[in-house]
Amino acid sequence: MIMQTIRKNAKFLISITILLLVVISVRLFVLEDVYVSGISMLPAYRSGETVLIRKLLYTPQRGDVVVFDSPSQTRLVKRIIGLPGEEIEIINGIIYIDGAAVDKKHQTTTDKNEMMSKITIPENCVFLMGDNRSFSSDSRNFGPISTKSVIGVVIANFG
Repeated sequence: MIMQTIRKNAKFLISITILLLVVISVRLFVLEDVYVSGISMLPAYRSGETVLIRKLLYTPQRGDVVVFDSPSQTRLVKRIIGLPGEEIEIINGIIYIDGAAVDKKHQTTTDKNEMMSKITIPENCVFLMGDNRSFSSDSRNFGPISTKSVIGVVIANFG
């Protein structure tokens, strides 16, 4: 009877240990929840929301919202505007990539006087901007970001 109880307890502990290892592995390598702070991504994401990011097997795509480590070592949430090798510039508040105006569907504010000289986005880098352009510190301030700094792509949000 005692041996049977010990075996049941051992099986239970092994099951719990395996479950914990799976949960920790998923959290470290596959999915992570990130707290949104600030108004730079309004109206898509509000300050205080939590977003779920996928970390594994991600290839940057224009329009994706990503979480990354900024040069100041804080995690930020921004949208990918430009990809490696592209030329990007801002003329009178309009973003041009390789000479063509970018769709403004995610942009909520525009400074019609904003200008940024043409730059070429280096290989293995992306150009990131907040949707609420007038209230966003992004690649316009700190330049293109290495894709190695991108932690993951936002796949869901929890208001």
